[in-house]
Amino acid sequence: MQNVTATGGATFNANNSTNQGNNNGWNFNVASPQDYYWIGNGGNWTDANHWSLTSGGVSSGCIPTLIDNVFFDANSFSGGGQTVTINLQSYCKNMNWTGVTNTPTLDGGSQLDVYGSFTLANNMNLTYSGSLNFKSSAAGNTITTAGKTILFQSSFDGAGGEWILQDAFTATNNDILSTEAI
Repeated sequence: MQNVTATGGATFNANNSTNQGNNNGWNFNVASPQDYYWIGNGGNWTDANHWSLTSGGVSSGCIPTLIDNVFFDANSFSGGGQTVTINLQSYCKNMNWTGVTNTPTLDGGSQLDVYGSFTLANNMNLTYSGSLNFKSSAAGNTITTAGKTILFQSSFDGAGGEWILQDAFTATNNDILSTEAI
């Protein structure tokens, strides 16, 4: 939840929710972080049918939140020409494409917020053109681009956040914004 004020004298509880800021009058009972694995070939990030709690497993019926880790691996794509599209504002804690097969593509134009580490793979394509926002306030986050050129606006935001570059960070868009040191 973000930007929601509760009034009226009752107790307002948000169970299994995440406080994204500027909320008043709420008690947040945060959900437990999950690991989500992409399944079922290409599709939209916000399609819950593409997210499983196990590699190659059945759909969880949920999409990742800002506290959840996402994985793309050998069980994500059964053939070439598959695309994961960031179709609406999306979130994750850590994103990892290590072990992916069949050269999938990450595409889309909506905002992606990453609250942890970001790991791409050599055998994938990156045509994503939305904004990528690194929002962690924790130290020790890593970024691995695997030789991919960042084609989109990137921002680094989070008091105390740290991102350690594991390889070259090449960007064609000059709008790299930072409120903290990288």
